[in-house]
Amino acid sequence: MNLHPLLRRLSVLAWALCAGTAALAQPVAAAENGLRTPREPALRAELLAMMAQDQSTLDLQTSDPQAFEAIQAHFQERINGIVAQHGWPTVSLVGEDGAKAAWLLVQHRDADRPYQLRILELMAPLVKTGEVSDANYAYLYDRTHRPQRYGTQGRCVREGRGGWEPFIIEDLPALHERRRDMGLPPIADYAARFSCPATAVAFLAGAGPTVPVPKDP
Repeated sequence: MNLHPLLRRLSVLAWALCAGTAALAQPVAAAENGLRTPREPALRAELLAMMAQDQSTLDLQTSDPQAFEAIQAHFQERINGIVAQHGWPTVSLVGEDGAKAAWLLVQHRDADRPYQLRILELMAPLVKTGEVSDANYAYLYDRTHRPQRYGTQGRCVREGRGGWEPFIIEDLPALHERRRDMGLPPIADYAARFSCPATAVAFLAGAGPTVPVPKDP
């Protein structure tokens, strides 16, 4: 596969920073913190490097959509290869941060909703065993469903703090309990974290209907 030049540069940098050191450092760090050592520390390092690349190129979504798509498609191809070899990357396999990195790469792959849904199915049974974060599952569920279930997805509707509202939510009266069960903060606290610039209001103006932030019980 021919990679976008930006992706090639990022890959070299990320591997120089991560592949040579993080894989070796993880067993020591895990032991010092009383955590389980990942079975695949090198895979963990790769996922963290990919996440760093993802975060550093998000602005391309608006400035260079073609480059952004090429990078995201590359991530998807690699995640598919990992899943084929190992199954979904779990906490035991790649550590909590490695599992979070894998989830985030899928979370951002909105151009392929069926792919996100397939990954969601893989994650679902692992939530019950603690091998997948409750919150990560909730975010991906909401990313792929309308109405959403946990109120994690929304958009800026007004400029300034307090300008964020969630997309429509199923069974709204039970929202607070569902969020609590998934380890999510009260939605009013969650919404208060967002400070909305005018550019965000304009960019997501057509993303879908929202509802006012429900008051916490």
